[in-house]
Amino acid sequence: FMGTVPLQACESTAAVRKVYPTSDALPENILRLYVYFTAPMAATDPAQHIVLHDASGTVIPDVFLPTRFALWSPDRKRLTVIFNPARVKTGLEANVTRGRALAAGRTYTLFVDPAMRDATGCQLASGYTKRFHVTPEDFDIPAPETWTMALPTPGTREPLRVTLNGSHDHLSLAHGLRVRNADGTVLAGRISVKDAESAWIFTPAESWAATQHTLHIDGKFEDLAGNRTTGLFDDPTGQGRLNAARSPNRQIEFGLN
Repeated sequence: FMGTVPLQACESTAAVRKVYPTSDALPENILRLYVYFTAPMAATDPAQHIVLHDASGTVIPDVFLPTRFALWSPDRKRLTVIFNPARVKTGLEANVTRGRALAAGRTYTLFVDPAMRDATGCQLASGYTKRFHVTPEDFDIPAPETWTMALPTPGTREPLRVTLNGSHDHLSLAHGLRVRNADGTVLAGRISVKDAESAWIFTPAESWAATQHTLHIDGKFEDLAGNRTTGLFDDPTGQGRLNAARSPNRQIEFGLN
């Protein structure tokens, strides 16, 4: 935007709508947060306005990855906030000398300052806080073979519900899972996530056919720690826990009859 609007002239109702993950229990090696706003935001670096406090209220420095350009969605309503990988990943200099920003067993608060500006130059209508506690680091590869599926009835538009083994990355759930019919065509429909991003629900645009279907899992599908079905984001054991022999993409077949 061109310049800023004087604060006394602003009547913005823009605010934080939601932060993902929605869980109040996050792993020590979490990689990303997603902050959704109710209106387009200014295309500026929001680093000074999004901070992490420890239990005493002290701001923790150098938590998030410094970037020249903020990671906004095209409509500037979603901001991706990345925990500094150099501190998250074991063995890197920042991790060795400073450790992770988060520590298991402790409680933290994410704070979005109301001084953050929307696309019109106005401040947010209010600030936002998300309090969470930290669980031990996650070094488990996502395991589709352990997922359970509640299948719909053919001839209806009942939802397909997939229960995953724990919380997964919000954007991965939105873009990394697709339902295909017997000829491989991706079905149109509506996706929603529930239960702290551990359940994926797909409601088709048209009634289910009584035939074979496939849940397609993209090779880039991730959990909260950036672990993929193809391997770990961070492998501190040095055991090479990679599923290199498997196709990057996975599939779960299910029949409706």
